[in-house]
Amino acid sequence: MVWYITITCKVLDKNPERWLCYVLKHIDSMPEDKYYTLLPEFWEDEEQ
Repeated sequence: MVWYITITCKVLDKNPERWLCYVLKHIDSMPEDKYYTLLPEFWEDEEQ
């Protein structure tokens, strides 16, 4: 699982570490029907 996430982030030119931090910070406050937005392809890195 970790390998898949890391490779997906790299392919999408996303930072895997920042993405994971974002997910861990926001998953508790995210409604279940919006979980898909936490996937790397939907995440926008503010620092890029």
